Amino acid sequence: MSNADASPPKKKTKKKKRKDKSVQWVITMALILVAVFGWGFMAGAYAINVEGIGRDTTPLEEMPRGRRAMQAWTIASLIRGVVFFVTNSFAQLPNLFGVIGYNFRHNTWLPVTILVLAGIVFLGGIGMKRLDDKLSRPPVYKRKDEPK
Repeated sequence: MSNADASPPKKKTKKKKRKDKSVQWVITMALILVAVFGWGFMAGAYAINVEGIGRDTTPLEEMPRGRRAMQAWTIASLIRGVVFFVTNSFAQLPNLFGVIGYNFRHNTWLPVTILVLAGIVFLGGIGMKRLDDKLSRPPVYKRKDEPK
């Protein structure tokens, strides 16, 4: 046997890693986002209506007068609302079953809306995955029959 007959050892080819996020990752993150915001809204409804916390009880007479003062008060209210949303979401975790039960009894539209949004994201993810699979395949071109 000569050296010419022996084929050189084949190098292992690494699959080209995709630097972009996979469709599954994107859909998973979108579902987590829907769940986190949904939990925050349900926890807020529970805290305000059952525990009585988080209500802004500023009387109309105490609200600031003037454009600048009103803008500052509005921004401060927005910040207070976001802080309440985040802290209350964590604070209500021990009341998980109470929050879910309260919202299904009194605010049925809220958990149903969250479930519908999660379903839309999930079905959209299935469609995106199918599209990704279809676009990742090489195109198939049909040859036209040559005239005889």
